[in-house]
Amino acid sequence: MGESQSRYSIVERLTQRKLDIIKSRSSIDGDVMDAEGQIVAAEASKAAYIAEADAEKMSHVVRHDENIASAKRKHAQLSNNKALREKAYDEQLKAIEQALEQLKEVSRDAAAQSQS
Repeated sequence: MGESQSRYSIVERLTQRKLDIIKSRSSIDGDVMDAEGQIVAAEASKAAYIAEADAEKMSHVVRHDENIASAKRKHAQLSNNKALREKAYDEQLKAIEQALEQLKEVSRDAAAQSQS
């Protein structure tokens, strides 16, 4: 009974970790899209500001350019790291799947031994 409870506890923790990884992996595209949205918003904000701005307010335009550049750097960084992060999550999921399969085999073997 204790061995079965221990396997159940391991399966439960591994399954929860699997769900956490799947959730983290699925948020990658959202992060990239949010960064892209920040670029669009910053560019729209700049365009609206330029329409209203006069020569004295050009320093604000420079600040908007800096915000756009920062948003573009963030987007590029997230885009570049996307494949690496996805691969790392995929490897973790594969390891958990293998562990779960091994636990399944151990349980099957234990059940077969107890019937013998």
